[in-house]
Amino acid sequence: MNKFKKHLIFLIAFTNIIFASLAQSEENIDFNFGKEIDTNIVSKQDISIDILGTNLPEGNGSAQIGEKIFINKCISCHLENEFFNQKILLEKDNIASIPINLDWPYPKTLFDYIRKAMPYNAPQTLTSSETYSLTAYLLYKNNRLDYEKKLDKESLIKLNSKSKNTFLDNWNKNKDNIMNSSNHKTSSFFLKLSQILNKKNKKLNWYNNDLSISNIEQKIISQDISISPTSINLPEGNGTAEMGEKVYQQKCLSCHGTLGRAEELSLEVESFRGGQNALKRIAFESLSGGLGSLSSEMPIRSVGSFWPHASTLFDYIRRAMPYFEPQSLTNDEAYAVTAYVLFINNIVNKEDNINAETLQKINMPNKAGFIDSWGPDWWREWMNQKYSIFFTCLLLLGILTVTLFARKLTKNKKTITYIKIFLTGTVFLWIGVFQSLQIGTQKIYSTYNTLKINNEAWENILFDPIYIILGVFIIITTLIWGRGIFCGWLCPFGTIQDIIYKVKNLLKFKTFEIPDFIHNKLLYLKYVILSAIIIGAIYATGTNILFEFEPFRTIIEDKFNTSTILLLWSLVLLVFVFFIERGFCRYLCPTGAALGLASQFQVINWLTTIKSCGSESCLACSPKCPTKAIAKNGSINGKECIQCLSCQIVYNDKNITCINKQNTRSIRKNVNKDKPALRTS
Repeated sequence: MNKFKKHLIFLIAFTNIIFASLAQSEENIDFNFGKEIDTNIVSKQDISIDILGTNLPEGNGSAQIGEKIFINKCISCHLENEFFNQKILLEKDNIASIPINLDWPYPKTLFDYIRKAMPYNAPQTLTSSETYSLTAYLLYKNNRLDYEKKLDKESLIKLNSKSKNTFLDNWNKNKDNIMNSSNHKTSSFFLKLSQILNKKNKKLNWYNNDLSISNIEQKIISQDISISPTSINLPEGNGTAEMGEKVYQQKCLSCHGTLGRAEELSLEVESFRGGQNALKRIAFESLSGGLGSLSSEMPIRSVGSFWPHASTLFDYIRRAMPYFEPQSLTNDEAYAVTAYVLFINNIVNKEDNINAETLQKINMPNKAGFIDSWGPDWWREWMNQKYSIFFTCLLLLGILTVTLFARKLTKNKKTITYIKIFLTGTVFLWIGVFQSLQIGTQKIYSTYNTLKINNEAWENILFDPIYIILGVFIIITTLIWGRGIFCGWLCPFGTIQDIIYKVKNLLKFKTFEIPDFIHNKLLYLKYVILSAIIIGAIYATGTNILFEFEPFRTIIEDKFNTSTILLLWSLVLLVFVFFIERGFCRYLCPTGAALGLASQFQVINWLTTIKSCGSESCLACSPKCPTKAIAKNGSINGKECIQCLSCQIVYNDKNITCINKQNTRSIRKNVNKDKPALRTS
């Protein structure tokens, strides 16, 4: 018992040192992808105004001047008689005017927003004096400034909004509520410790909602209209350039001109956009032309010369066009306009039918002109977790080394016992506790679902490097050595079962052993459960409750923060394995059943076997097996063996002899040789 305590203290101290060093090193990670941005350039381009107004520019203006600027540049979007009418956003389908909300806590940030984002069609074109004038006019309309009073840097800093006190009171109230909540009563030490240990974002507990997980996922998917460069999520529909030309003439011509050329707009169109003079100007860049001009002094960034993906062109048209009625186009109209824009750039023919299938096959002229110097997003995640990946690979290498040299290591019972406790304990803490990762039918089906939704694109799955590394390792080792490397060494829930059973032995509770004739029949139960889960995954709609048969998500991933029913089911299984050693692995685990079937193809059967004397009380011939994988004749069932090495330790222990003295030589002689007999069955 004292040795166990010393070993446990050593294990805890060792793991704490490792994780503390990893956490400290991750703070100093320096990413060297892409070009480094000069900080001086960034500071020059940063025109943000802080709430103190310390970096307000020089200049001045009045509401009288600002009114003229508003009429000239803003009235096309913001009608004066509906300045503050927020209800029109809810009452009208076709919005002719966008209301202006002046419920700003600081007028300085209103100035910042106008200078940074207005006017909409030509942002950051206002001078500082024009911005001061326009700000003064809006403050005048909100009864915060006189019509002829000058507004400059000093007066703007001193000016406060009506809503400032209300805003600050609400903020102080919310801040007090947050700081007084139970989640913030933890000391700073434990708060920092929890931040180090919980690297992953906490998952929402969907079970607190009335909607099921599948309903929530479907709701998110139905509202997500984004289309990626890999054409994920393209909707049903189709259209041709001939159809798109009619839609373009009706809804796009006023801004983008004939054939998508950035022509000078006529006085009639300019007046429609709010201009009060006869000057002609270019409103938008060209949609067509400019092929080969990107390297010239006057590059034309059109769809044909610049755009890298046709799928994102469709996404932008469907999401943001037409300008005054975004997202009003049907899928067919969006496909048709996309086809027309591609047609005027000589990328598709006029009669070509564009749909989800044909759109993703289109190669844009400038596709090769974009180089991702940072690498794929998932690769950046791998580099961000490089220390975690290194430590995981180190653990897997340790397990692989034990497997390769198991015959020599099992000759020393003390050494192999310490090695196994250290490796399984570290794996449990690292993968099960800190990574909250347990590979099972739930995780595999979730991966399959992600691939299905994303058109078999692996990008989203590759964002979890530890899961990918473990998955590949398990597949390879199962086909070579069988299921035991995962079930006996890498499964966090298997380690939990071992810990629970050892605690039961320390407490001297009674052990229940299922009779062999019942045990041999119950072995097939997990295969029935696996079949039911697979059939349910194929034919069931909505949430498949059978995936919750394994308690992995409840115990390992959610840390018991889930529904009451799943908590009760997990407790039932924990009580079951309390009395029956590895009871879940023996009879109920569908993941173990799948790996057991895969073990039929294993290349190496390296476990030593002996011919048993037939006595169940003989320690030499019938060593205790957690899963009862050893038959009476001494053969080992590869589908049930978890390679815990308990039997190999006994077989290589010269101090244990057969109680049947007549068979002692025949049994122990072969086993005690330097090269133990290989399993031949």
